[in-house]
Amino acid sequence: MTTESVHDLLGDLSTRYGDWDAPVTKPYSLNYRNTAGNTILKIYRRITPVQRQRRETEALERAPAFGVKTPRVLEAGRLGRDAWTVITVIPGRPLTLSTPVDVEEYLHRVLELTQALAAQRSPVTPGDGWEEAHDARTTGDYLADMLSSRVRRTSWWPELRAKLADLDGEPLVYLHGDVKPEHILVEDAQAHVVDWEASARGPAIRDVADAMFHAARDLEYDGVEVRSFVSAFQAPALADRNVSPMLAWRVALWADRRRPLNVHRLSASLMAELLSTTTHEDACTVLLQIIRAMRLIGTPR
Repeated sequence: MTTESVHDLLGDLSTRYGDWDAPVTKPYSLNYRNTAGNTILKIYRRITPVQRQRRETEALERAPAFGVKTPRVLEAGRLGRDAWTVITVIPGRPLTLSTPVDVEEYLHRVLELTQALAAQRSPVTPGDGWEEAHDARTTGDYLADMLSSRVRRTSWWPELRAKLADLDGEPLVYLHGDVKPEHILVEDAQAHVVDWEASARGPAIRDVADAMFHAARDLEYDGVEVRSFVSAFQAPALADRNVSPMLAWRVALWADRRRPLNVHRLSASLMAELLSTTTHEDACTVLLQIIRAMRLIGTPR
């Protein structure tokens, strides 16, 4: 992707959507909003841009039939090795975690989303995106394959791998794949869910664990009181779900994708403790301890 090619794309699209404001630059995308404020151009770049575009456009087209409100795809295309999508702007405020009420609303919206997705016809295989794959990987294999060889050299990997294998019998559902407060926009009583480029198929507890991880990380890095986080995730709807293996996997994925040596700096004792927890309160408490320790050694958010 060159400056010239982006300029040409903006010029072509402006004939249909008007002029574009300056972009919001993210690590793996450029986001332009038109001056009318009703359309967003998202240019995927760097890491698997075409695959990320495909996953997101497919989920945005299918999720409304599941009762999940999303932006609407207007058009999509390629830009060299990168890809782009034009979607409608969704009104509403992104969720935050500033107060205990905010945390409770976030949990409510997360459960609302996961229940809507879990109510659909179950996919046959786990994997990236919502299209059915033809490989025969188990859930444990799929999750393990998302981690690098660095993780496999840690002392806690054998226990984590064994716990992931226990998820092989879990029913599969369609997943958002990146549940965090800013991806849920609320206006009045309506919630829209955005940013589906990490959509996948797997156990429902993965989206719940992802939401818990993002909440814990944001609260810790923003210096917000965390007691409300621990208490909020004691909801009855979560009581029968063992979230600890997915939380440990999500922490490992985070550390693995930051700096190359960070995964080896995850506390082996805390990882073992997290994997052995049996209640959400204990899992949340240990998760916060791990994230705090990683923040203190300079791990980027």
